[in-house]
Amino acid sequence: MYNSIHEFFGNQKNGSIEHDESGLHEPKITTEMEYVDAAVKYALSVGWVRETQRNLLIEKYLRPIYRKCLEIMEEIKKEHPEPEEWADVVRWLNAALEATWRIGSTDPQNILRGLYTDYKRARNFLTSYAMLALYEFIRDLF
Repeated sequence: MYNSIHEFFGNQKNGSIEHDESGLHEPKITTEMEYVDAAVKYALSVGWVRETQRNLLIEKYLRPIYRKCLEIMEEIKKEHPEPEEWADVVRWLNAALEATWRIGSTDPQNILRGLYTDYKRARNFLTSYAMLALYEFIRDLF
């Protein structure tokens, strides 16, 4: 198992697929550190989460959500090894991670409703599967 999605996917940014003279590179999801830092910064900036709740936010919600994304991508990558088959999944999971920054600053149902809407809007089976798996995990986490 990998320690981070960054390690799993390499050094590309923002879920984009980059090309160079050697061909296609795998897309990547933001690193765990980037995700946790951005989510904590957002939660503290809106004032709904206090500094004393920082570790609870990270350990109870952010890290488990991030690790679930890693688990989902590992499963998908085993079945579909070509990056172009799952590049869309990376983009959608990055957007879902960004949506979870609001944990602690909004009603959890708002986050769940957005994730469920994303699942319904997914354009292919892999993206739909990933979004539903993440939605169900976060629903159970709340």
